[in-house]
Amino acid sequence: MMKKISLLLACMLTACATQTVDMQMSPIIGDTFRYLPQGEKSNLIAWYQAWQDPVLTDLIRTGIEKNFSIQAALQRVQAANEYAQTAKADLLPQAGVSSHLGYQNISIDNPLKDNPFLSSVMPNKIKVDDGVMALGFSASWEPDIFGKKTADADSVKFQAQSASYQTEYLQQAIAAKIAVLYCQIVANDKTLHLIDKNINIIKELQRYAEGRFNAGQTQKADILETQMTLEKLAAQKTALTALRHEQEQQLAVLTGQNPQSFRLPENKNALPQTPTPPTGFVPSDILLLRPDIRSKAVSVQAAAANVASAKADLLPRFTLQFLGEMGRIGISSSGTGFQGTLFNAGVQLPIFTAGKIKHNIQAKEAELNAAMADYQQQVLDALQEVDTAYHTRILLDKRSQQLDTANTTAKQRHNAQKRLFANGYALYNEVLRAKLDEIAIEQEEINTNRDRHLSTIALYRALGSQP
Repeated sequence: MMKKISLLLACMLTACATQTVDMQMSPIIGDTFRYLPQGEKSNLIAWYQAWQDPVLTDLIRTGIEKNFSIQAALQRVQAANEYAQTAKADLLPQAGVSSHLGYQNISIDNPLKDNPFLSSVMPNKIKVDDGVMALGFSASWEPDIFGKKTADADSVKFQAQSASYQTEYLQQAIAAKIAVLYCQIVANDKTLHLIDKNINIIKELQRYAEGRFNAGQTQKADILETQMTLEKLAAQKTALTALRHEQEQQLAVLTGQNPQSFRLPENKNALPQTPTPPTGFVPSDILLLRPDIRSKAVSVQAAAANVASAKADLLPRFTLQFLGEMGRIGISSSGTGFQGTLFNAGVQLPIFTAGKIKHNIQAKEAELNAAMADYQQQVLDALQEVDTAYHTRILLDKRSQQLDTANTTAKQRHNAQKRLFANGYALYNEVLRAKLDEIAIEQEEINTNRDRHLSTIALYRALGSQP
């Protein structure tokens, strides 16, 4: 018998085969980005420090540490890793011990006591006084001859890796969102300050119009125009104040703080500079830098493992079982000792499944093809995001330079109007309106600078920045 078992084991182990799965992925990647210049590679770790703003740095670090969505994602990653270890453990033999203890003391009437032929030799009562104590050991193993269990374990492992990359991507997204909100709040604060300057000038313009109206030198429409402008500025200020409050609360939630008690004080020294955009990257870099792309890549591997597992269902499955028990003790006079061992080896081969295995394989292959298409689409999207963000930054830099020139011209015009007024060649309202034009250009500079910040944040994120 043992010879036959040994022969069976030898055949099982030498029949080992692996399932091959065709994965053809060739994302379209060029040698260089269209707009991102070559040079020394910028550091993408703690990218927000390039802004040299301690408040921004503290907000992002707090968000990464305390954001509850990130904490939940980290726990899911831990759970996925534990499931992966569970699947891996299924490849190994399983063993256990068991024991049981029993005792019985029974006394029943003898049904043969009234038999005239046996009553003289049979007792009136039958008594059973017996105890049993046994210790057993059992083991089982399903050898992974054709790789099904290995494929299942690989699938779970790749899913755990995908969850880890998705968590990294979530951290990037939250860090970027915090930076975006902070830049918007800073820009709103500067705009609110300019609105106050505008209001003061319009009030002065209104007083001048009223004086000229009282002197019969202008129409009441000029006074109404200034009043309308003041009302519009007041409405704009109210809307921006409400927007700042909403953005402030969003910032609180992202950083894991109570939105009712969180306050971000106005800081006139916030965002002292717009950092230069990162350089030195080529398209192939994003395949390793961006966690969303890496997540898609391991999702393809998980889908391929599922295909291999489905194909293995067409092949035999083998099982080995061992059971040993010993140590019976009988307390009664008729009790006897007992010990036994049982070994069992089995094989199962599907013959007719009504197409279930075939359709399952086709479904898994379709999922694999979908995963590969998702991966390649993600790569193309990432390439487009990098070029778009950098191109936007280039155009905004150009616009910023143009506005600097326009601002210089506006200041010169304002000073010229003041000289004309001082020499009696211009009215005072022309001086004030020249100042309003200068403030309007300042507002454009604030908006452009804000957009430069946002495009730089988008560029860092598109390249795969690490918080």
